[in-house]
Amino acid sequence: LLAKKAVEAGLTVAPYIKTSLSPGSGVVTYYLRESGVIPPLTQLGFDVVGYGCMTCIGNSGPLDDSIVDAIDK
Repeated sequence: LLAKKAVEAGLTVAPYIKTSLSPGSGVVTYYLRESGVIPPLTQLGFDVVGYGCMTCIGNSGPLDDSIVDAIDK
């Protein structure tokens, strides 16, 4: 609900902030989708990247291209 209010207020996430969402299970994603929470989360950049211990242990999806380039150099 906070994400919905943030979108309504025109708030955005700074581009240097990595956002992700890793619900505990697919059932939780279903609940979020059915309650209408997923669209505002997605609009803010919080896409589902996996389930369970993903984000909290660093498995939060692909790195930004600029970070990959810096690592490659």
